[in-house]
Amino acid sequence: MDFVFLDGWKTLYIPVLKLVEPKLAPGAVILADNLKTFAKTLKPFREYVCDPLHGYETVVLEIGSGVSMSTWSGG
Repeated sequence: MDFVFLDGWKTLYIPVLKLVEPKLAPGAVILADNLKTFAKTLKPFREYVCDPLHGYETVVLEIGSGVSMSTWSGG
């Protein structure tokens, strides 16, 4: 899998991401929407993808409702 777009139930961002992680190709791109709008709810997700120990390199774009863009290094 080369691309994932997360924009559903905010509390499911981490469980969905962990579910697809075994299928991610190195270099896969993960976009997640609403990081500003749901900052409190998505704080655990933001911390997860911003921690390089979990296998991601992430930037958070402060545009619109807030979008994170991560690449998967293979954990």
